Amino acid sequence: MSAVIIEHINVSDLPETWRAKLPKPAAARVTVRIEVEANTAGSGWPADLFARISGGWSGPALTRAPQGEFEIRKALD
Repeated sequence: MSAVIIEHINVSDLPETWRAKLPKPAAARVTVRIEVEANTAGSGWPADLFARISGGWSGPALTRAPQGEFEIRKALD
C-alpha cells in the first residue's frame, strides 16, 4: 500500500472538510497520513480525479517542441 505522510501541519491549513472531522483547535499541529485505497472500478483513478486536482492544467493540449539535431562529438581516447 502506498502512503503519503505530512507531519506537523497546522489544522488551519487542512481542507475545510477535514478540519470539520477533527476535534482539535485550528492552531493545533497534526500528522496526516493519506493511503491509496483499492479501486474496484479497475482503472486505479476515480473518474473525476483530474478535473478536481487543484492547479491542474486547463489550457490547450501540451506539445513538445522540436529538439533539434543531435551533435556528434569526437570519441575520447
